[in-house]
Amino acid sequence: MEIISDKIREIIPKIEDYKKKNVLEPGTKRGLIEPLFDKIGWDFSDIETVEPEFPVVLVGENKPVDYALKIDKKLNLFVEAKRINAEIKTAINDGTKKALEKNVSWLIATNGDTIAVLKIDEKIPKTERTVFTIVLSEVEMDEQALIKTANLLLLSSPENVEVGNLESFADKELKKTRITNAIKSALESNDFKKLVQSKYMERHPGHKPDQNFLNQLIEMINLGTEKQTVPLTHKPNVADSEYIRKIQERFFKYPNKDDIKQIKKNIIEKKDLWLAFIDKKRMSTKEFQEHYPFKPKATGGFAYFLTKRGLAKKVGQDKIRKGAIFEINEEIIAEITAILGFT
Repeated sequence: MEIISDKIREIIPKIEDYKKKNVLEPGTKRGLIEPLFDKIGWDFSDIETVEPEFPVVLVGENKPVDYALKIDKKLNLFVEAKRINAEIKTAINDGTKKALEKNVSWLIATNGDTIAVLKIDEKIPKTERTVFTIVLSEVEMDEQALIKTANLLLLSSPENVEVGNLESFADKELKKTRITNAIKSALESNDFKKLVQSKYMERHPGHKPDQNFLNQLIEMINLGTEKQTVPLTHKPNVADSEYIRKIQERFFKYPNKDDIKQIKKNIIEKKDLWLAFIDKKRMSTKEFQEHYPFKPKATGGFAYFLTKRGLAKKVGQDKIRKGAIFEINEEIIAEITAILGFT
């Protein structure tokens, strides 16, 4: 585990340099992809385990996959690699065609920065094949984040593939994806829109919402399970505003009583940090540490707390001091200020 974490820590600073230099595919493979997957457990010096440029014939033409990963000489995974600045979708599309042609169940698509692991099966819709995606340049450099990333990547190790750990993890993740897609599909259906419209008109007789307003309500409900807020693109009338407020309360804006207690406790304990956050609007994880004596690895937990509760969102990386940058949700500033006013 430590070996892989160290390799991730070593690779992350290289990625920005590779992007600036627009390193081509051979250099990306040599400098980023091969060293990482070698540490994961795939022996690139053994052609019986890792066969480069494995031949795949598509429409009468040889389109080799970059690496065929084998266990006991049996094909298990394909790795489709691209240059550092290539779109990951290109690697996914190309790799999927090759995996389907050779009946290979697993695909790792990567450009050295983004790593996507997919389960390939014609019976699985394209939108439901991705098991997980990691963007290395967005991984925080604290130990907790590195270990979490290493754990995910280790699922693609020879041992975890052979004993079925990757399969078990994929089944759970793809089930979540199917459920999420089903919910989104239902929310976007005409029947659901009609239901929302009828319920709205029951509460506001004589006022029929237009299609644009209905679509925004559906979007708000859709995002609700992710604890996000969504701004309206038009100025609603009084009746609209009241209905939107109720929708927000019901679906995402306000957590339950236990959540509120936890949020208040966190804000009060970290008063100086929150005052600075309100003032600056944007802060990095390193700045969080300057305003509160976090224990080792605890900054990552605080960052997770911010995004999970909808208190802030991640907007980028602090390239100078290393760490993520977060932007406070301005809608909750007044509430936080009120809480701090009683401390």
